[in-house]
Amino acid sequence: AIEGRYTGTISDIDYNDANLVRLFTNKAIYLKAMYPVDNFALYGLHGYGQTVARDISDEGFQYGVGASYNVMDNVGLFVDYTRLYDDSGLIATEDYTMDTVNIGVTYAF
Repeated sequence: AIEGRYTGTISDIDYNDANLVRLFTNKAIYLKAMYPVDNFALYGLHGYGQTVARDISDEGFQYGVGASYNVMDNVGLFVDYTRLYDDSGLIATEDYTMDTVNIGVTYAF
């Protein structure tokens, strides 16, 4: 399957009383390989997207894994982990990664 996603924050992200990010957005398109068993499915995501967080804006490959459960014929629940950004090795003194855990509801038309 092919899946498009848009992710963003609705408020600041704080960690240890420090404001880290005022706005975070990600838009991406993924190939989604699924292994369904009855109403349950495991899946992998691999695609390309753009991540913007504070002064970092980059495009690149993104990947993740997840599971979904169909509650009804057209309504489902999902949880997944996605690596959105990884600059490991680009700058010797810095190493940033951005990962998300997503929980959501799907509706099929």
